Amino acid sequence: MALRDLVLWFMSPARRAAAEAESRRWMATCEHCQHTMSIWDMGGLRFHGAGRPVMRQKCPNCGQWSSFHVFWGGSDPAPPMHDTQLTFLSDAARAKAEEESKHWMAECPNCHAKTSIWDLGGIRYKAAGDGSWAVYRCTHCGKSGWHHIRWEGPPKSQSSS
Repeated sequence: MALRDLVLWFMSPARRAAAEAESRRWMATCEHCQHTMSIWDMGGLRFHGAGRPVMRQKCPNCGQWSSFHVFWGGSDPAPPMHDTQLTFLSDAARAKAEEESKHWMAECPNCHAKTSIWDLGGIRYKAAGDGSWAVYRCTHCGKSGWHHIRWEGPPKSQSSS
């Protein structure tokens, strides 16, 4: 029994169908031959996934070990990445957390591309201070590293009202 089958065995039929449908919309592209296939067709399961990871495995098309860049291939918007992290907040606070997280930028140490913390699958809400560091996988070059986190939004007010 494959790991995917074991995980699906514990799900209700409706949840199993939703997991398969979502996994079929998550796509991965081989770095060598540019062959693209769904995570489901690769034997994987991606349900309520966050971020855009890079997987390493043997390509069924060209036969080489390759990095596969994962992306959302559905015609509808990608599933919300932050629903499980923000369930304790009110709708207004959730909207503020999303807005603020989009202004915190992580700069890749390899390609120097900047991506918001929100787009990396994270939340940074009511945070103070610039200059922190965190390990992320870059959505542009696919490499992991210590990203420098900086506020790049409007100036924050110093009052606590």
